[in-house]
Amino acid sequence: MKIRCSSLLFILVALLITVGCAYNKTIDGFNANEWFEMGRQASIDNRLDNALDAYNKAIELDPKVAKTYINRGRTYYYLGNYNQAIADYDKVIELNPKDSETYINRGRTYYYLGNYNQAIADYDKVMSSTRKIQMPTLTVEMPMIALATTNKPLRITTKPLS
Repeated sequence: MKIRCSSLLFILVALLITVGCAYNKTIDGFNANEWFEMGRQASIDNRLDNALDAYNKAIELDPKVAKTYINRGRTYYYLGNYNQAIADYDKVIELNPKDSETYINRGRTYYYLGNYNQAIADYDKVMSSTRKIQMPTLTVEMPMIALATTNKPLRITTKPLS
């Protein structure tokens, strides 16, 4: 019985050490959250290459954090790397399928790639969701998409509320 308890204790200690090491993973002394914050600050400062580097390291350390993919996707978007931005937005949707902001970002990116049908599908997803955000963005972009896909301006009529 004493040997069995010692073995269990050894296994428990080894497991705790392993989990502790995995939790404290770093690159160049910084953890995933610190790399994310450095990327965010680099984005604010318009140092987009530095931001990408920081976001890549944050993702390497913790690949399950959706906000890092969102920010890296935006960075790719601002650099004109639309396909890479879409790949990051796809990952965010995989991690959090109810994130309306990501559908808006991906829809905008599809629009700039000329994939209007996919842009509309993403915007429709947002407009049909219960959490409606950034509607002014959609009201500006939807007419542009309508014009691009039909070569006719979108006609919007309003009726007074009765």
